[in-house]
Amino acid sequence: MNKPVIATAHGGSIETIHHNKTGILAKPGSIYGMALAIKEIIEKKELYAVLSSHGRDRVNRLFTKKVMCDKTLGLHFEHLV
Repeated sequence: MNKPVIATAHGGSIETIHHNKTGILAKPGSIYGMALAIKEIIEKKELYAVLSSHGRDRVNRLFTKKVMCDKTLGLHFEHLV
């Protein structure tokens, strides 16, 4: 959607979001950290644009249906051999 992502640094978010490159990761359970990240995105238009662009590029490179299917099939074939 070409929007910056704000998430907590927990679980899958750590694997998919690069902090301050493709999104912002806040400390899990930290309301203050999440609020600060939202405030930063709202106030810093250039950061908003950079995170949006880099995030979209990463998704288009790593998470398309084709890439995901190819990776899944690759894992299946790897375990068959």
